[in-house]
Amino acid sequence: MRSVPLAVHLWELIGIGVGAVFVLLLILLSLLCLLTSHRRRRGVPVATSVLHLTTTADEGGDPILFAELLMSSGVVLNADWITFHGGYDFRDLLRLLTGRNLPDTMPAFFDLIRIYFPALYDIKHLMKFCSNLHGGLSKLGELLGVKRVGISHQAGSLGGWGEQTIIF
Repeated sequence: MRSVPLAVHLWELIGIGVGAVFVLLLILLSLLCLLTSHRRRRGVPVATSVLHLTTTADEGGDPILFAELLMSSGVVLNADWITFHGGYDFRDLLRLLTGRNLPDTMPAFFDLIRIYFPALYDIKHLMKFCSNLHGGLSKLGELLGVKRVGISHQAGSLGGWGEQTIIF
């Protein structure tokens, strides 16, 4: 079984400096959730600083704990959310945060979205109203001349690059 000293990797993640604060927050909350839920199941003290990657891949983390950590982090209910084609992500987050099935009607669904994510902007949707903007996030970044840092299709690189594209 491969073990990774958690503190080392957290500092490596923080040191990336790509500006993807939300992505980093989700990673940190996910790791905290995994550590806590695995240690609870095995009777291991939560303060232990090793994450067993094989166990994590096989068993995953506790989604209820993750939802609690996300709610208590302060980014739900009062933060501005900017996404690119993030409808499915918010659908999944809403189901996780409410702990219930989604509403049967679109108006009821959007009422819940407005409660949990009151300031939500989807750039992909907004691009529909600009005649010269089309395509995905990569195309938008190219049109705006935003340079990508890091490897494409990785959360840190994509998050930071997307943030620069949106703030451009």
